[in-house]
Amino acid sequence: MEMGNYHQAEMYLKEGLSIARQIEHREWTCVLIINLGLTTSKQGMYDQAEIYLQEGLVLSRQIGIPHMTALALNEFGNLLLSKKKVQKAKSVFTEMLETLPQGGLDLKALAQYGLARVAAEQGDTQNARALGLQSADLLEQIGHGNAEEVRHWLRAIETT
Repeated sequence: MEMGNYHQAEMYLKEGLSIARQIEHREWTCVLIINLGLTTSKQGMYDQAEIYLQEGLVLSRQIGIPHMTALALNEFGNLLLSKKKVQKAKSVFTEMLETLPQGGLDLKALAQYGLARVAAEQGDTQNARALGLQSADLLEQIGHGNAEEVRHWLRAIETT
């Protein structure tokens, strides 16, 4: 998946999901479903991605692991932005902020980035920049790989 070979990744994820379901390992089932949502979204299969991500959200909430639920919400919010469902994405990223586990600084920064992109879509560039800067600064402080993506996005909205 990290190398961009989403079709191959999808095949491996489905194989892993089959095994996780056979052994009734709910946490791995949830992780694999969320990753299938991400992988199918990257392939532009948004309807299938939405099905996976909604299933992952339901399962993560049943399991009761806030970190997993926040990850699922982040991917779901990203998908909704891709589908131009901005208001729904806003409520998902807001829920993500409310769901964060203690110490989940990476997830807080990702939720801020999601809300920054929502604000930009709604024409609120001042709020978009502020949230984007908060996100980028926090991601850089913790050495998160998405910091450069957020900085790139901020540069892009500066030119618009």
